[in-house]
Amino acid sequence: MGITKVGLIVRLLAMMLACCVVGYFKFENHRLSRDLLAVNQQLGGANQRETQLLNRNAAMKSTVHQLKQAAHQARLATMQVDQVRQHWQRIAQRAKAQIHKALAHENCAHQFIPHASEWLYYSHSNQVSYSVSH
Repeated sequence: MGITKVGLIVRLLAMMLACCVVGYFKFENHRLSRDLLAVNQQLGGANQRETQLLNRNAAMKSTVHQLKQAAHQARLATMQVDQVRQHWQRIAQRAKAQIHKALAHENCAHQFIPHASEWLYYSHSNQVSYSVSH
């Protein structure tokens, strides 16, 4: 059985069509590969930015945690200072009351005492304050 001209032409056309299809697929494959490479580069840049942002976020979390701890320590220190201040105020009030009690019956309570304004303060029960002046 021999190959006829028509059969030869059909086979030749089929091979040309196959070559065109293969060429088209190669071109599409190259174009898709190029597009995929561009997308991968964009994703790589986005991944790098995402990593940078995640690192920055972790650093900020750490800073916030440290600042919260510092604020808590400052609150505790403030409470301790306030307790000490209240303690010394109670001591000063008791001393003031003792001084007032000791001087209440003295006749010299209104007499000038040199430099007394630096260390002595008292008031009468009627809320009149006496300051010693030079």
